[in-house]
Formats: sequence, C-alpha cells, structure tokens
Amino acid sequence: MKTITYCLSSLLLFVVAACTSSPLPKDPLLHFAGKTEKVLKVSQKHDLEKYGIYRPSDIHKKDNLYILRDVSDDSTVKIWNTTTDKVYQGVPKGNGPNEVVLMGCIQLQDDQILLYDIQRKSIKEMVLSEAGSTIKLTEKRKLSETDRPFIIANRGENIVASGLFRTSWINYYDSDNKLLSSLDFPVFAEQEQLTELEKSIVYMSTLLTIKPDQRKVACATKCGAVISISECVSDKLTEIVQLNYFPAEIETNQLTGVAYTKNHKTGFCDIACDDEFIYVLYSGRTRESHGLDTHYCQHLLKYDWVGTPIAHFELEVPLVSIDYDAKAKLLYGVGNDPEGCIFIYNIG
Repeated sequence: MKTITYCLSSLLLFVVAACTSSPLPKDPLLHFAGKTEKVLKVSQKHDLEKYGIYRPSDIHKKDNLYILRDVSDDSTVKIWNTTTDKVYQGVPKGNGPNEVVLMGCIQLQDDQILLYDIQRKSIKEMVLSEAGSTIKLTEKRKLSETDRPFIIANRGENIVASGLFRTSWINYYDSDNKLLSSLDFPVFAEQEQLTELEKSIVYMSTLLTIKPDQRKVACATKCGAVISISECVSDKLTEIVQLNYFPAEIETNQLTGVAYTKNHKTGFCDIACDDEFIYVLYSGRTRESHGLDTHYCQHLLKYDWVGTPIAHFELEVPLVSIDYDAKAKLLYGVGNDPEGCIFIYNIG
C-alpha cells in the first residue's frame, strides 16, 4: 500500500511540474519580462577617428590601455595609452614574425595581452615597443595540430575553446593540448538533419568567458541564440544550464555547404562577466531588416551564474563589442557615431 501511495504521489508531482513549468521563449528579451529594464545613456565617449581608428570591432580595457581591433587598417591592432595619449599599432596580416595570418581573439591574462592566430594555431603575447610605437609578437604556445580551435579562453594553463571539432561543441584542453572533456552541440528539432560537421560550422564562433574565480565558464552563440554555463573543475567541464532560445536559420546544399538565410537572426555578439553576473550583447537583427549591420547590438542582458535573467538594459548607442570593469561598474564598448568611438556606460 505504501508503494502504491508513493508511486501515485510521484506521478502527481510529475504532472503538476509538467503543467506549471513554462517553456523558454524564442526571444531572449521575453525571458526578461518582469525583470529590471532600464535605458542606459552614454556617460562618456572617446572619438577614435583622431587616432586613425575608424572601424573598431573588439575592445579590451587594461588599466590605462584600450586594446582595440581595427578592421579598417592593415595594422589590425591599435593600443591607446590614455595617460600618454600615445597609440601603438601593429600586427598586420601576413606570414612574418610580427604578423598574423588569421586574426583570432584577444585576451588579457595576468599582465599579458595575448592574441590568437587561428591559422597558425598559435597564442602570442603582444609587447609594446616604446621606441617606435609598434607592437611586437612573442610566441607563448602552440595548440594541437589535429583540432581546429576558433575562439579560445585561457583558464590558467588550460584552454576552453569553440571551433571546428566535428563531434563536439566546446572542448577543454590541458597545458599539453590533451583533450580533457567536451560539451555536446545544442539540440534543436530544426537541426536534427544537420551533420556533425555542419553543426560545428554553425557553432564554431561561440563566445566564451571564464568567471574570475575560474570555477565556471559561460558560452554564448552568435549564430542562433544559446547560452550555456558549465562548472569547470581541474580536468572536466560539467554543464549546469543551457538556455536554448532559437536556432540558426540556415540552408545547406552541396555547392555552398552551410549558408544563412535572410531571415536568420544574429544572436549574441559579445560576452563579459564578473564574480556575480554574466553580461551579453544581444542583436536579434536579420539581414532582411538591417543589411550588414546585424552585429550592432542595442541590448545588454544580465544573467547570474545559474542562468537566471536579472536585468535588460537598452543601450543608447548600439555596440559591437564590450569589456566590463566590475569595481567601477563601467561597461566599455565600441560602435560608430558615425566613425569609430569608445562608449562608456555606467551600469552600477
């Protein structure tokens, strides 16, 4: 009798949970309904045109340095020292010792400014040359020749990466490039017919950020809208939550492979974090509605480290990239007005 009562009670709880749980909305903005919503005004702006920086596409802030990627110039990296008002430039495209073949992500680790060359699978340190205002490159590490990491994030000597991995979405490597663990691709009914390689192509540009205490990693997709949060313990990534809003809208054929439709919505374009929260730039734009400007983001979404939506900020000026100063509660971003500018928002 006790067994029957227990089974009936368990079944009742399951039915109640199934009926009361709400499915995740297709639009990330709807997930923030009833949460804090605020329009953020620009608190400070730096015009970069006078420094010869016209199309900044990536920003990092380190003490008095702004590290910027500029897609309008052969010198792909510009570093502005706000104390001396001096601009360092370098890292042109090419095969030379101070050149990069295929520019990847820029990272700050301890006192180092690191750059990843996707083609060479090489992590290099950028060193500022006071004599000529140039940037020199020093190789720090070569990655595995068998895998194809596209975006990486350093966790001490280990690396979390997205890329063309065929059988996995996110890989976690040790200091000897040994694969420690991986995460499977997001699951959408609309993508069931895709091959593993096609899924890898869709998700290879997934953005990564690591919690300052190194215990968790957050991922956000540009193609489609997915956010994943995992615990990161020594030799293993363990996913604790995955928010699947919408998949990439793609077409596949033998000639072009994977192609995005005009109605494909761009998802998350950058990600930053502190010990309490995750901040993501959200686009939601399509080529049909915004042409080539789908990577400009009007929305900043704030989550906690278990994926709970906390706040939705509408930005006065859309941004393409962000960095966040947790102590000052300042968000640094780059966009155009009409040329390249740094925009600072106070989100305290």
